[in-house]
Amino acid sequence: MIRDATPGGCQLVIECLTPVAWKDHNQWATQAPTFAQWVRRILGRTAQLCESAGVANPIGHTRARAYLQLSEHVSAVDARQRPLWLQRTSRRSGHTMRVPTQLGRFVYSGPVADFAPLLRWAEALQVGAKTAFGCGVIRWQFLGVPEKSLQQNRKLSLQASPKITRAVAEYERCFAPHQ
Repeated sequence: MIRDATPGGCQLVIECLTPVAWKDHNQWATQAPTFAQWVRRILGRTAQLCESAGVANPIGHTRARAYLQLSEHVSAVDARQRPLWLQRTSRRSGHTMRVPTQLGRFVYSGPVADFAPLLRWAEALQVGAKTAFGCGVIRWQFLGVPEKSLQQNRKLSLQASPKITRAVAEYERCFAPHQ
């Protein structure tokens, strides 16, 4: 069962290092994303990549539903975003495409500690649309949580999702830039 071991939850900061783009209800999103939207995009990207590779999704349907349900209890605290238009011209067709993206720093509060493995996964895979063009690179951190609680949550999160932890380690081993 996914649970947050930090009493009252904590705060999470997600920072976009490259523009993030995604559609919501078939329209390009221009508003600050809710935490549930981040979680849906991370789960969707994972499912898409696993299907393309012909491998089983390490998250699974039960855990994905639990993540989605828990994400609804996380609220936005602050959003500092900057819209940015991504423009790309296809070499094949010559067609120019403009995609609304956003850069920013988003702060969320609530039971976020158990999302650590999912967020680590998102850091490795990127989130949203146009990831092939470098979009969707994020960095995240918890705020205002005592180190002891963070260590306890890391242990719980790693115990709760060993498949994700192994998959991230394998991804990093195979695809991380070599020093």
